Amino acid sequence: MELDNALNRFTHEERSIFAEQLRQLKAKPYPIAYGLLARIDTEDSLGWFWAGSSEEGCLVTMKRLLQKRDMELIERPSSRYWCLSLLTSISAETFLKTPEGRAERVPVDDLKEPLSPELKQHLLAYEMAPGMHAYQLKEGNSYQSCSINLLPTFLERIGRDLLTSPSDLEKALRHTRSLDRALELRKTLGSFSIGRMELPGARLYLSGKVRQAMADAIDFHLSDRRQGDSLTDLEISNRVKICIADDVARPPSLDDLAAALLVSKTKLCQAFMRANGMTIGSYLARARLTRAQDLLIQSDKTIAEVAADVGFKHQSNFSLMFKRLAGQSPSEWKASKRDTAP
Repeated sequence: MELDNALNRFTHEERSIFAEQLRQLKAKPYPIAYGLLARIDTEDSLGWFWAGSSEEGCLVTMKRLLQKRDMELIERPSSRYWCLSLLTSISAETFLKTPEGRAERVPVDDLKEPLSPELKQHLLAYEMAPGMHAYQLKEGNSYQSCSINLLPTFLERIGRDLLTSPSDLEKALRHTRSLDRALELRKTLGSFSIGRMELPGARLYLSGKVRQAMADAIDFHLSDRRQGDSLTDLEISNRVKICIADDVARPPSLDDLAAALLVSKTKLCQAFMRANGMTIGSYLARARLTRAQDLLIQSDKTIAEVAADVGFKHQSNFSLMFKRLAGQSPSEWKASKRDTAP
């Protein structure tokens, strides 16, 4: 009853996208200023789910689940909708695969572009038909996603704000395709914060983020005409930076990056150097330094733990890198920041 009451704040079309999943997961509403936040703690799953409408016809959902047992999760949308979703690799694979014995499931279109294997999170655009969709969740897997779900009423309304044909928005979302190369869109979806849903300006924040994501999707769709050898230096550089930011501790090799971008390793390295004035290795070291500095300030982790978190097996190698780039050892740098803190 408590969950049903919380679901009543959404329209029938919006509820149909996620309500059945929450009932299956035995989710329990938890107080939050804006939207619906539900905790999940059963013999099958552990995690949380948040849903909120930025405006009529636009539903944003965020979820994180750790599966304790295998289970099938069902979705029954009542009408067609379009979605932009940032998912972990296992979540993307689960979404794209129809469980065995579920012929009645509305099939997902064939993926128009392959997922970038070097990334730990994937950005998908897809169109969902009304009907039953089933997803097989496996014991021990962790599922995480942030999705913008768009109903026809929203697409019709936002189309009036475009400086191009409204059909370009639908084309950007049509079929199932990987948008892993859409740097700005990845940043936008990755920046959605559930913490902001506790603040008075939550709905304005959400609406702004959604419209930014729409603009990013359209801009990427209209500019995405090149692959491989026709990629510019900046496009190659941006994709490399995405991969490094995705996991500074375990970045893909140069060979893997070159294969994913359909360029030679020589062109990859030369393009990155021209765009940034430094090698990929130097950029990785600076990215690791930045991440390490954040951890030293914001966590209680030891220097050895921080070293491991940014990809160093030996603390001594980490300390040498840190001092070379920051001019101080990790402990000296941390102490200096503590001394200057207000």
